[in-house]
Amino acid sequence: MSPTATAAPLHYMQGIAVASSSVRPEEFFSKTRRHILQEKAVAYTRQSQDVIELRKSDILAGIVIRFSGQVVITPGTGSVNTTARWPYDFLKTIRFTANGASNIINCSGLKLKARDVMKRNELNDRGVSQLSAGVAVTQGTFALGSESWGVGSSTTAIAGGTYPIELEWFVPVAEDENDLAGAVFLATATADLTLTLDYENQANLFTQVGNGTAVMTGTVSTTSVKYSVPLGVDGEIIVPALNGFHYLMQSRTNSIQNGKTELILVGQGAGTSLMRDFSPI
Repeated sequence: MSPTATAAPLHYMQGIAVASSSVRPEEFFSKTRRHILQEKAVAYTRQSQDVIELRKSDILAGIVIRFSGQVVITPGTGSVNTTARWPYDFLKTIRFTANGASNIINCSGLKLKARDVMKRNELNDRGVSQLSAGVAVTQGTFALGSESWGVGSSTTAIAGGTYPIELEWFVPVAEDENDLAGAVFLATATADLTLTLDYENQANLFTQVGNGTAVMTGTVSTTSVKYSVPLGVDGEIIVPALNGFHYLMQSRTNSIQNGKTELILVGQGAGTSLMRDFSPI
């Protein structure tokens, strides 16, 4: 009697089944290659939302979102001012969903910038000058040297003109690229992921008095940071241990009253661990 073939045991990663023998982190990191891929570019013409589908390939570690454009300020007989939400809360909410898990990332653009600076020790905004309330600020802006706000934050009576804008946000799909904890496995036809960008109403970014106007236009582009899925000598794919997702969720509390000592955090549940908590003052 001929022997009966036995199927390799399966290992489920983020709802995706792979052979258990394929989970070999040390071999994976010795053979994988990092890819930076342009995903999609969309014109921004003051729409409220864009839904961007990313290509299903490799292992997704992060997404870079860039806005390149301009704002045309026309004071007329009134004036144009910026609010404190300008510029990074131009992205009111960034929402990322993957493989059936909704809102893995769900927070505003400014919170993404704050998390990025806290997590990545190589980032430093010292010496990067930006205007806030009419004063040049060189620390605490979260700005990169490659960015330009166009007009300052919390700035009043902005002169008429056309101001170029360059902004950037990093979406941390993986909590850490050193071990790819939380990265998303996409090398399968069953993978499903969506990036939703909700744009802030310009009335919440610019205070337009009288007949003063501020008109933003430009291009929003997305670039993915991915790692290839190599093959072993046995012909099987090799993957790291991708057991869970990395969640980054914003809890919104408008005001804290006297006597209130507890704030409810969203996104907590069985099998999850709180790694970081921060709040603006």
